[in-house]
Amino acid sequence: NLPFTGRITGFSGQTLNMEKFCGALCIVDSDFDRLDGNRLEQNNVIATDAHDLESLICRSSSLRSVLAEFGNTEKIKRFQNKEGRDIRTALLERALVFGRLRWAIRADPEMNSRKIQVPRFVDETSWSINQGGLFRFVAGSSSREKMLKSWMDQLASEDVWHIVRGPDLIEILRIGLKRVLGSLPNTTGRDQILSVLRTGMPLDELKSTELGIGISDWESMNSPYKIYGD
Repeated sequence: NLPFTGRITGFSGQTLNMEKFCGALCIVDSDFDRLDGNRLEQNNVIATDAHDLESLICRSSSLRSVLAEFGNTEKIKRFQNKEGRDIRTALLERALVFGRLRWAIRADPEMNSRKIQVPRFVDETSWSINQGGLFRFVAGSSSREKMLKSWMDQLASEDVWHIVRGPDLIEILRIGLKRVLGSLPNTTGRDQILSVLRTGMPLDELKSTELGIGISDWESMNSPYKIYGD
């Protein structure tokens, strides 16, 4: 299981260093910082090596735990045979539509990311994204839609796990599990899926990520404090 259940925000590692505060480690989401060329260089702060903690967990083998818990084996097999790809790849492709859009609209203050409501643009009977409807809704005009697509094209070669947003991944997965990949009831929400993802991530996998390595390095520099507890 993950050795932490929350994140500390609202103050910097630099503040901790100045106050000589011992034993505190901040884990923050990278969000779009790496795409923007920004890197954290603070001893007591570690950024996730994916867009956020949720996307990092979705990248791990714990996704299999969610599919085993909430999915239907025959439906999953049928979908993978039809698509010619595994569930993680299909999920990532769908989340990329929203992630690239969220990155692009930051260039225009009139485009609000709060307009992007994932369930509105994901068809649960086919698990497909209504990209055209999504772009038109967010852009508001054909000229701005062209501009929006032009901005999105700039991310074509970037690391996709820094683009996709964890809550989008989990919401898209939840919708897929309702019909296409399983028979998930409406009463099962994102928090329940996230809980299975968290508990299903092997500690060894976490330790092999940049985040995990950073935690180990922090432990070695902040003895006797332990995050992993081993």
